[in-house]
Amino acid sequence: MLRVFESWQMPLAVRVALWVLLWSLPTHPSAGQDIVRNVSVITPYDLMTAEDEFYYHHIYKLTEDADVSNWPLVKSLMGLGGNFLDASELARLANQSIKIDEQRRATKIMDMVKECSQILGVDPPSVFIQGTGEVNAYVTNLTHPHVLVLTSGLVELFQDNPDELKFIIGHELGHIKAQHIRTHFVGRLLYRTMLGKTRSQAGAVTNMMSVATAGVLLHWYRESEYTADRAGLLCVNGDVKTAQQALLRLLHRTRQTNKLMSEGESDFSASLARQDQAELRNRPFVQIFSFATELQSTHPFVPQRCEQFDQWRGSDEYAEIRSREAQSKTAVFIETIEVLGLPKTEFSIPWVDGPEPDPFLELSYAQEHLHTACQPNCTSPVWVAPKLNFAAVEGAGLIIDVFDKNSVIGNSLIGSVRVDIEPKHIGEFDVESPLRLDVLKESMVVDRPLVRVRYKVVDQHR
Repeated sequence: MLRVFESWQMPLAVRVALWVLLWSLPTHPSAGQDIVRNVSVITPYDLMTAEDEFYYHHIYKLTEDADVSNWPLVKSLMGLGGNFLDASELARLANQSIKIDEQRRATKIMDMVKECSQILGVDPPSVFIQGTGEVNAYVTNLTHPHVLVLTSGLVELFQDNPDELKFIIGHELGHIKAQHIRTHFVGRLLYRTMLGKTRSQAGAVTNMMSVATAGVLLHWYRESEYTADRAGLLCVNGDVKTAQQALLRLLHRTRQTNKLMSEGESDFSASLARQDQAELRNRPFVQIFSFATELQSTHPFVPQRCEQFDQWRGSDEYAEIRSREAQSKTAVFIETIEVLGLPKTEFSIPWVDGPEPDPFLELSYAQEHLHTACQPNCTSPVWVAPKLNFAAVEGAGLIIDVFDKNSVIGNSLIGSVRVDIEPKHIGEFDVESPLRLDVLKESMVVDRPLVRVRYKVVDQHR
């Protein structure tokens, strides 16, 4: 999404209440849809970076247990849901933009939208051109059908480079594929809530925690942009040069036919831009300011995004997506999950909840979920055959949330991890990864617990 946070000028209670209404909407991207062009089958998880999938999983869980159903405001708005939340934006589009779905003058743009929609396997959104010199594109509308907005400044800038505009369109449709419209909306509310705490609550520790949480959300925002970039790259047939030039054009904001530019050289060098950025950032104090700017940004810097294209384009993951002819016909069976070295609990009640954790797992894979049994007073638990068996979904990882069961206070999240699942090859596999203890809060534990997973992949048609 090219646009950054919209301004929300409303009381916190109203924003939180609207936030709660979102839980009536779908919470997971749909896995696996048929594509009718050069990518035959693609899932949202094919596009998602590991970090994007990890934080997508947690973004809705941040308030999963919040119960504000008795709030008068929620009662009065319940049932309006996404339609109510979309109304303001749609009213602005209706009065200040032109819908081009059936406008013959905009046939070329609509053909790009339809082609990218086919490649990514999403329903074509309605398209509006907004009359403004601002160079921007974004997708909106929480409910289906979604809406793609292109500013006239963007269309004018890319008029000499239709393939680059196709990348921009594919990038925005990538947000639809990965369900970022909804999670970005929730992220904005969380972000502003966290920053609000730094202003309204006393105490340096509380303020630091709020800023840290907001920083985690912004990190996830940046990861979601890499996901959308992958969608854009697929839409331009893997042409890294086109994708890089599209992003660089958003920096230099000059048209291809600009007469002050050299006629014999049509492109800016992405590698030189990355080199110049690195040279400037390594200067004294510049590195500090650059780092601070990056931490507050919803988008990665363009040179880094250009570098990611080369990495993903040359990966086995990309090659597999482009050569895939059908959805995976394998099934995955989780055989054992072992967690080594869980820390002692931060809060214990004598004779009720002791210092040793009582861990249980929440396992999530694509749209499937499972809770395991609890293992009382155990710092290195093992779960054998937790009965999570599923049809393989290309690109999806297994996300493991480790909870401490508490008798008096609510269950607490100890940590979480995403482990890769490789569904293409038949056999038995072992994978391990350190548990992330700072998902929702800062952790002082240096030696992180290790999570080991053994699973097997079988042909489900045998």
